[in-house]
Amino acid sequence: MKIKSILAIFVLASTMTASANILPEWHGYWQGECQYQAPGTSNIEYIPFTLEIAPLTSNEVSWKMNHMRASGDEIRDYIVRGVDVTAGHYEVDEQNGIVIDKYLRNNRLMQNFEVNKRQITIAFELDGNSMKRSAYAFSSSYERRYRKAGVTVYGDPSLDACSLAR
Repeated sequence: MKIKSILAIFVLASTMTASANILPEWHGYWQGECQYQAPGTSNIEYIPFTLEIAPLTSNEVSWKMNHMRASGDEIRDYIVRGVDVTAGHYEVDEQNGIVIDKYLRNNRLMQNFEVNKRQITIAFELDGNSMKRSAYAFSSSYERRYRKAGVTVYGDPSLDACSLAR
């Protein structure tokens, strides 16, 4: 009888752990529109956008984004996993060998990285059933006149700003 009780407690505890998941308030199907402005232009492209966040394991969520451009859909199918959830530290696995750190601060998931000499900052901000996504990509610029040791100036950015609703 004691073994059955212990076994029942173990099964219940493992079920509760498996059903718990990171970032539960972020889960859902989000849709809206992004405004994209390329470097050096004043033209703004309006792009339908969806984001689907769903639990995979107790420590992972799928993070599937789709920019529905006129030239064709740009789908990004990532996995976000907790590194130190208590400290708000996560990582984005792009499933191509690239893993980028992501940090949760005050309902904002933020990441910063560099690709091909472009400094990229992305932030998702959650506010109930609405979300904003901002992505800035600055090219490295070393030709500025007013230079100071230890300061790096980045050039003309692109901007991708999205408003989403669940």
